[in-house]
Amino acid sequence: MVNAKVCKALWSKVIPGILDEFDCPNMLKLFAGRPLFIANGDKDGNCPIEGARIAIKSVEEAYKNANASEKLKVMIGENLPHTITPEHRAEALAFCEKWLKK
Repeated sequence: MVNAKVCKALWSKVIPGILDEFDCPNMLKLFAGRPLFIANGDKDGNCPIEGARIAIKSVEEAYKNANASEKLKVMIGENLPHTITPEHRAEALAFCEKWLKK
């Protein structure tokens, strides 16, 4: 069963330090100024919304401080597990076309 203990053990093996100084709120801030698209479901067992909201708040502040809020797109799907919907896909493609097109 997926729970906090299992997730911590997995991430500590896959990416040592990711739950410490290299956690998501600290890492996402490093993107500030560059285009960043974030999609999450509010029922995502792999990335629980409570933790995602902490990371999202951190990245939103960093983008605001970099005067680049328009380059950040966050989509939180209601009643969605760990999945990508057609709406997420369409928004992500539109975002990439807008910001990454040469």
